[in-house]
Formats: sequence, C-alpha cells, structure tokens
Amino acid sequence: MNPRRHLRLVRNLPTLAAALERYLAEVSARKKSHLQEQSVARIWLRTALANRNLARITALDLQRLRDEWLRDRKPGTVNRRLALVSHLYTVARKEWGYTWLANPVQLVTRPV
Repeated sequence: MNPRRHLRLVRNLPTLAAALERYLAEVSARKKSHLQEQSVARIWLRTALANRNLARITALDLQRLRDEWLRDRKPGTVNRRLALVSHLYTVARKEWGYTWLANPVQLVTRPV
C-alpha cells in the first residue's frame, strides 16, 4: 500500500472510544450479553488507550494493560476484557470496511 494512502487511512480511523460506542450500538445491542459488554466497555473507556486511534494501539500497549490488570484481577476477567476489543477489531475489519486494519490483541498472550 502506498505510504501516503496508508497515512490518510490511519488518520481517518476512529478512536477506541468512538469505535466502542459504535460497537455497543450496532453489534452488542443484538447480543444477550449486551449489559456485560457495556460494563467491560466502560472499563476500556477509562484506560489511556481510549483516546488513541485504532491503528495506533499496539500489542505492547495491550500487554502492559494486561499485566496491570493481572495484578489485582483474575485471568478470566482479563480474558473477557481482551476478547471484547479483539471482537471490535474483527467487526471493524469485516463490517466497517477497515480491511487493512490489524488486530493487535492477536499478538497478546492470554492469561491461563
């Protein structure tokens, strides 16, 4: 991909907060687990990554956050939090037309 075009595409991506809002309205609203996902989304909105562009969130950022959460949370809780953002990236690629967007959660080792 042309570097200029890639840069233009990255600039036009929503922030994690905006993508979560859209995800909750369009995808999560149709699920049984909607209320649980809303709760997890609120946690993501309180992180430093919330105002970052989706393309600028790296696996290293998520690993740091995972390690921070694991200090006082159980592995299952951390896995649920990571799963929500992973699905958000999948929906962004498949449904919202960001086909070139990589899912950084796939590069993060999930706690056992």
